[in-house]
Amino acid sequence: MSVPPPYAVRIRADLARVKEQLNALLDISTIRYVNPNTRGSNLYFVTAADWGWGPGDEATAAAQMDLLRRYSEWFDRFVLLLPHPTPDIERKITKADEFVRRWVARDVAFDHSIPQTIEQAKTVAAGQLAVFDELIGLASRQGDGTLRVVPDTNALLRNPAVEQYALALGTDDYLVHVVTTVLAELDELKDRGRTPDVREKATKVIRRLKGFRDRGSLAEGVTVAGKVRLRLEHREVDASSVLAWLDPSVPDDKIIAAALRLQSDHPAGAVVLITADINLQNKADAIGLPYLEPPGPPATTP
Repeated sequence: MSVPPPYAVRIRADLARVKEQLNALLDISTIRYVNPNTRGSNLYFVTAADWGWGPGDEATAAAQMDLLRRYSEWFDRFVLLLPHPTPDIERKITKADEFVRRWVARDVAFDHSIPQTIEQAKTVAAGQLAVFDELIGLASRQGDGTLRVVPDTNALLRNPAVEQYALALGTDDYLVHVVTTVLAELDELKDRGRTPDVREKATKVIRRLKGFRDRGSLAEGVTVAGKVRLRLEHREVDASSVLAWLDPSVPDDKIIAAALRLQSDHPAGAVVLITADINLQNKADAIGLPYLEPPGPPATTP
């Protein structure tokens, strides 16, 4: 595997696909004069707009639904870039988000942002989506380009030699983050693992991690081998505050949330989840988090 592009780069590439899909929707749309006010009428609509979307067909409805799904998934990942926006940035995000959803869903009776022609509509849409581009550029200047690796508990049990993850990553320059949920699971398994083998493996991992203390502060990060470093995370991440559908009571969701929070803190770099768990891989895939299978256990000397 080659090192994945930085998170901000991937978000921008996905935004380009959203733009293409919105333009394709506009290409099969029409705009018509919709102002209901007529001279001499006793009824006057103060909020009436001059132009509105023409009636659509089944192809238009299908394109709308598909774009709403794709955009919603993209937006959930985009906001991770800016976990603590200023009031001004938050207003920009809200305005651009409301625009896209309104133009795709077309559920507003009188929308004054709709121009007279489809070509003009494409220009308006490009201007609104440019706000997202601007904010991605702003976010990409945060953090550094370090490759960060988050192993789940089973990955460490399978192979605690984190420097060997280089075989799967294709690089030997990365920082391993052992998150709080993994540390808690290891501690639980060393005492109450379902088999003696699991308890022994968990104990060995913990001993290995503790052994790094003589190399420096584990909270700040220590060198494991060459350019491979390791750090123990002390911050517990509230999974539901990262993505609404993550369950704070589910360990896998907490690991995903911790990885995503690392990603939002360092959008100029990439975060890779190390796991062989198919459910965890599926969740990572759903939110665009790169993942890899852990390498096999280190060979033993006869």
